[in-house]
Amino acid sequence: MDIPAITTRSTCRVCYSDKLTPVFSLGNLYVSNFIAKEDMHKQVKAPLDLIFCENCTLLQLKHTAPQELLYSGFYWYRSGVTETMKKALRDITTKIEKKAKLKEKDIVLDIGSNDGTLLRTYTIPNLVSVGVEPAKNLADEGKKGLSHFINDFWTIQNYNKAMNGKRAKVITAIGMFYDMEDPNQFIADIATALRDDGIFIAQLMCLKNMIDTNDVGNLCFKPDTIILGDNKIMSDVTKGNFAIGKNGTLVKVNSTMKRAYKGDMIRIKPKYLQEIVATPEHPILIVKKEFLRNECHQIRDKIGSYKPEWVNARDMRRGDWVVVPKLKHNKKISSLDLTKHNRIDSRGYRNGLLEFPLTEETAWLLGMYIAEGHIGGQKDNPYINFTLHTKEKSIRSRIDTIFSSLGYTISTVYPNNRKSMEVRVTCAALSRALTEWVGRGARNKMIPDFIMLAPQKIKKSFIQGLFEGDGYIKGKKIHYHTSSKVLALQVQLLVASFGGLLGISYVKPYKRIIRGKPVNSKDSWQLRGTSPELSNLFDLNHKTKKFRHVFPYHDYYLVPVKQVSKEYYDGVVCNIETSDHSYLVSNAVVHNCHEHLEFYSFASLEFLFNKHGLDIFDIEINDINGGSYRVYARRKDSSVKQSPAAAKRIAKVKESEKDLNKKEAFLEFYNRLEENKKRCVDFIAAEKAKGKRIWVYGASTKGNTILQYYGLTDSVIDAASERSPEKWGRYTVGTMIKCVSEEEARKANPDYFLVLPYAFFNEMYEREAEWRAKGGKFIVPLPKFRIVK
Repeated sequence: MDIPAITTRSTCRVCYSDKLTPVFSLGNLYVSNFIAKEDMHKQVKAPLDLIFCENCTLLQLKHTAPQELLYSGFYWYRSGVTETMKKALRDITTKIEKKAKLKEKDIVLDIGSNDGTLLRTYTIPNLVSVGVEPAKNLADEGKKGLSHFINDFWTIQNYNKAMNGKRAKVITAIGMFYDMEDPNQFIADIATALRDDGIFIAQLMCLKNMIDTNDVGNLCFKPDTIILGDNKIMSDVTKGNFAIGKNGTLVKVNSTMKRAYKGDMIRIKPKYLQEIVATPEHPILIVKKEFLRNECHQIRDKIGSYKPEWVNARDMRRGDWVVVPKLKHNKKISSLDLTKHNRIDSRGYRNGLLEFPLTEETAWLLGMYIAEGHIGGQKDNPYINFTLHTKEKSIRSRIDTIFSSLGYTISTVYPNNRKSMEVRVTCAALSRALTEWVGRGARNKMIPDFIMLAPQKIKKSFIQGLFEGDGYIKGKKIHYHTSSKVLALQVQLLVASFGGLLGISYVKPYKRIIRGKPVNSKDSWQLRGTSPELSNLFDLNHKTKKFRHVFPYHDYYLVPVKQVSKEYYDGVVCNIETSDHSYLVSNAVVHNCHEHLEFYSFASLEFLFNKHGLDIFDIEINDINGGSYRVYARRKDSSVKQSPAAAKRIAKVKESEKDLNKKEAFLEFYNRLEENKKRCVDFIAAEKAKGKRIWVYGASTKGNTILQYYGLTDSVIDAASERSPEKWGRYTVGTMIKCVSEEEARKANPDYFLVLPYAFFNEMYEREAEWRAKGGKFIVPLPKFRIVK
């Protein structure tokens, strides 16, 4: 099964420190794109999880989508689309011409040159203009009027191949410097290509302004969520523990996260599984219902090719399919070491059992112990006890045979006036080991990992012992009941590794009679099912119909979602990060919890530049893209001078950013984002309920992220007004909003335009004066939600 993969950082992109602290997540979003409707199933998602480097203070994304996916094929943004951006680019070249004292034949290099707008705004004649742009669709337009055009990613090798090693007087990187997976190599190559008297200019989003103005385009589960592997509730999971990942094997927990949360939780109920309750942004692996439908108890593959994808919990629907992995039969263990369980300092110690062989017979014994066993006696002299019915003599005999092979003798006790017998064996080391392996008390019973991941024959014997002791098998029916939720989840997953799926359901407490006395039961769980695969597992000879409501596929089951609902929650939520970025919740695969990879403060930017022999000698702050830095850098041995005014500007920026060296500032920022999102989404929902027509204005790349983060789809947004003809007739990825021309949008005369490229709002406001005169209003989602008439 082709599961989308992404790259995860374990060290900082700039300083390579491993002191990375999770900050917050905006969820798992589609990589920004505008698509044909039939291509939706081909799109790729990536998490937007922010982490903070405690060493160099760089705020950055934890995961990386391939650059080739983002930039080399078809890139939608055009520098020359808005007058605001064209004026800003002209401002850059005007200042460069003065600072760099350009003259004929000087090389001016623009990295990420897009459609070539910046390079064409230089006024000095006969400059050697070089554009570097990987997007293939921009090549024809991007090379117009340029001396050289490199239709590839920036590397010193690509540059030297085109320019024969000639160095540039000016290098610019505008609005793209924060997209580098390897910024060290990027800057090192720039330093190599820059003349001794050259200037490098980078313009990038201002981190402080982003935080101050809420400019952005998940901790995810309740603390009592059970994580199989080390079999703990999520709040108790720690770094170094293990969980079961998407491939049915153990994965290491690399970090844990926890914070206060107040808001909606999404409750997802798949058929046969326990509910999954997650924050709206948490990614869950599914196959969408468009690909597979369950009709008349027969599963139909609607399209002919389907793949699982990561979808936010809030975007899941009834009829989608969650993914349940089949455990691997691959962990071969011949025996288990009991040395640490032999307490030589205890009273009455004698040579104990040093190892426990793991065979089909002892696996059956472990299953029987979980079903019918407990540890009795004193702490220093415990014994193993099996409680059986007096008619279960064959089970007693098999227990006797197994312990005899280990060198131990059983004893049998018959309590007065009861139809039961207690089979006991004194083996202190094994008693202590069993407590560690499977827990103590019925509510704490669990299956050890060496069984969950054992070879197939060992697993089968264990399951047969478990069900022989505590299960019910009659005719087609296979049934198991337990007061341990962990055990219930494990049994379901373990049995599924043989090709059959038992449905699991919660049983409320009820009154029952035990040993002649009324007892109020506790919470419990039952598993039931029937299928040919289950019949084979339990050596049943009858025929059964196929399991109709799940879809076995390679190493997975696809299980349909019955219901999706919301509930309000005010409390703590948790998340974990694992080595393969997945774990199981209710046995369904979920993710740990595209835009820019780095968010630079001046301090983190200066750290990077200095590392490669570049010195920032001037800085400007402008309002492009909601607030940007424009930094001017020289070689450390350069003849380029710094003015006193420039030194003051740098000192002022450093002072303003002194609070950005701690992650707390970013957590406050996230809380403001969530509050702002709620206000906007609630307003749109209320207006839509009144019958108002709401359109997007400006289907931008950042806008795609905003739509997904806000959960605004074609169910509430009618269409998107867009200037670029290339996008007309296409759809916003993940939210499926159709893009049309501005002319068509004006004819439709919607009640509201939701402005996605909000940094250019003033220009758009003036452009739509006629529409506003008819009563139209703008919804501006960021930096602060507002309605503008």
